[in-house]
Amino acid sequence: MGFVRSLAFFTLLAIGTTGCAAAVVGAVAAGAGAGITYTLTNVASKTFDREYDEVYQATLQSLKHLSILVSETNRIEERGSVRMTKLTALTRDLTIYIAVERVSPNATRVTVDAQKDLIRKDKATATEILIQTSKFLGKA
Repeated sequence: MGFVRSLAFFTLLAIGTTGCAAAVVGAVAAGAGAGITYTLTNVASKTFDREYDEVYQATLQSLKHLSILVSETNRIEERGSVRMTKLTALTRDLTIYIAVERVSPNATRVTVDAQKDLIRKDKATATEILIQTSKFLGKA
């Protein structure tokens, strides 16, 4: 009887793990064409091969193009230059947290977390902000 229970447990574990893997693969594949990656909590990010200031301006342009209002800006400096800017933006039903981070002199990562509430996220809006940022950089 113990063997049957163990076999049933490991079978369920394998099925459950396979389903999770498929969900993760699906999430990655959805943004793969645009080079966008997602965390398990549906936060989208993309690293651009451009200087920080250029990517920051393109991000602001994309928000303006999408009629998304920036409500707060917080710049973090390191050794006299901006290392990261955190933006909070608002729509009718979303609070969007965006981080534009200098990775190197020629690489900048943008991370977008579009939240409907504490639990639900809007992956489509997060993705669209990164796609529009790419377009304003001439990379689409």
